[in-house]
Amino acid sequence: MLVACGDPLPTDTAADAADTADTAADTADTAADTAPPAWTGSDLSLQDCDATPRPLASLVGPAGLVLAVGAAWCGPCQEDAPVMEAFRAEHPDIGVAQVLVEGSDAQPITRLECAEWAESFALGYPVLVDPLFLTEPLVGTDGFPVHVVFAPDGTEVLRAPGAFDGAAVLAAL
Repeated sequence: MLVACGDPLPTDTAADAADTADTAADTADTAADTAPPAWTGSDLSLQDCDATPRPLASLVGPAGLVLAVGAAWCGPCQEDAPVMEAFRAEHPDIGVAQVLVEGSDAQPITRLECAEWAESFALGYPVLVDPLFLTEPLVGTDGFPVHVVFAPDGTEVLRAPGAFDGAAVLAAL
């Protein structure tokens, strides 16, 4: 059968449907192969109070990570610190870390303020400084504190502004 230029090509709808399904499956396979890793903080590395680089990915425990972002001046952040320390002690398989972005004067946090803050609460988990607020994409601008919970593969499973809620963390993980 000859088809003139501009005339529609005859179609076999069953074959076309199968081709479309194959193409969609191939596209999905390619997207899965090229998808970025789930861990949204994989490239983010902050410093602890002693200026030691700490990649966020290195803080993930076997069951996940709770990342609290706040400020030294933040009353709820100060109230959360001992609660999170108790949670960390009860759940050693879950990584816990505090990120401070501002000092007591609402200016970018210094390492000295970080060390004083961590010492005042006798924290056994890492306290990191983020004076450039690199964590903003993780926490948004909901105010402080914000708790971001990641599964072991780095998938964000909970973002909760306000007071720390250990039960919500456990339910999310």
